[in-house]
Amino acid sequence: MIKKIWKDPVWSKLIVLLFVALAGVISNHYIDWWNSCKSFISNFYIYLRETSEIQNWILILVSLIASLFILLILMKLLYKIFVKKQEEKPSYQNYLSDTFFNIKWHWKQDVWGMGVEPIYDMYTLCSNCEYQIYPQEKLDAYNPGKYTVSFYCEHCNTTYKDIPFSFNELKHKVILKIQHKLRTGTWKNKP
Repeated sequence: MIKKIWKDPVWSKLIVLLFVALAGVISNHYIDWWNSCKSFISNFYIYLRETSEIQNWILILVSLIASLFILLILMKLLYKIFVKKQEEKPSYQNYLSDTFFNIKWHWKQDVWGMGVEPIYDMYTLCSNCEYQIYPQEKLDAYNPGKYTVSFYCEHCNTTYKDIPFSFNELKHKVILKIQHKLRTGTWKNKP
């Protein structure tokens, strides 16, 4: 029963909060923190009200600059601790390349949904050497009105077999495959 409650994100935080509150009450009883805090605040207020050789506005300015510097350091540390760990997790936003039809495809994603097309700026690379390759579209000799597209790598002289689609149809099919992988979560299993 306790394991089940402890694994629940709300109850576990509530239990920790109760333990911290209990520790605070007990430590306050024995250490008497409230009087120490009250005396610190009152002494600080008296110090601010007294005159000194250095003008108060200079002290306040230096304090603000030091506070900002400390705050920046803390923010940088917290960023390294928490945000970097989240960035290490695989995210669909980082799924920007895959191999379809034996050709390596790269693209950009409109993750905010502001554009007309969620997947855009697609380009193809050779699967062997990652040199950018361009489609060569031609009419299919056996099927009038149909197109085939082929790819040839000028760098490593790899010829890819004819794909029985026009390049626009091929891009559409690749986009459908990308969207399918994003919907089903199989993009994580990409080799």
